[in-house]
Amino acid sequence: MDRLTTEERTALIWAGKLPRYKRERLDLFLALEQEKFQAGFKIVELWTKTAWVAKTATKLLLLVAGTLVALNQVMAYFGASGGKQ
Repeated sequence: MDRLTTEERTALIWAGKLPRYKRERLDLFLALEQEKFQAGFKIVELWTKTAWVAKTATKLLLLVAGTLVALNQVMAYFGASGGKQ
């Protein structure tokens, strides 16, 4: 323990407080080969980007649809009042 840095000591204490099943999963994760380890991170990065694009596209579609509905209502209001005069 004396040779560990503060970060390493903190990480060891944190890992020691994990429930057994989480420690086992962490052990399996840390035992991965470097290629599989990197591939896992690439999958997470790809999923994060895909999720961001999906959220952004949904918000953009809602913004465009809301704007079109608002414009339609404004046009209907002014079109209806202009025709009655």
